Amino acid sequence: NRDINEAIEICEVAAYSEEEQRRYEKYWDRVRYENTLLHEKFREGAEEGLKEGIERGLEKGLKKGKTEGKKEGLAEGEKKKETEFIINAYQNGISIEQIAKIVQLSVENITEILRQNGINT
Repeated sequence: NRDINEAIEICEVAAYSEEEQRRYEKYWDRVRYENTLLHEKFREGAEEGLKEGIERGLEKGLKKGKTEGKKEGLAEGEKKKETEFIINAYQNGISIEQIAKIVQLSVENITEILRQNGINT
């Protein structure tokens, strides 16, 4: 029983001589000091681990974000270039059907792209 064990320990300590009590208190002071150090080191380690984890996560996220951003940017650039080609081709007299064959889109898609850019067909 925990309470009985604690009571026995109190009785034993009460029976110590002054020198034994000093050593006993010194022992518990060292234990508390070491526990404090361990707790502090654990806290520092946890903070360092968290910081490192955040840095790694951000680094990984930035790399992934840059890769995805480049892909999106390239796709947008290609689409813009394609739209410019369609507009130029139509304005230079190439039929919608011919443009559709060249860029491999449907006639409806070509018509919609032209309409979105203010060109009536």
